Amino acid sequence: MDLGIYVPFGLGVLAAAFLIWKYPQSVPRERLPTVIGTFIGAYFLFVVLDIVSGRALTTYDNIPKTVVVLALAVVALGLVNLAYRRLGSR
Repeated sequence: MDLGIYVPFGLGVLAAAFLIWKYPQSVPRERLPTVIGTFIGAYFLFVVLDIVSGRALTTYDNIPKTVVVLALAVVALGLVNLAYRRLGSR
């Protein structure tokens, strides 16, 4: 498996995170770690989903598989968010 396809975009994500940290425009300083963590976390989630799906997200060979992978990811994130809101407020 060639993980090199993720490097250029990953470097772009890291460069954008650095620029957000160095020059925050509308984000308060105390929220910067959360914003950058979410930004980098979304990239890593994309890479993991792409690897698990057999590169269905980065190739256009199997569009139905891509839609299923993305739909399952959205449902899973929704359920985790719901559980966090319910259990986190205790």
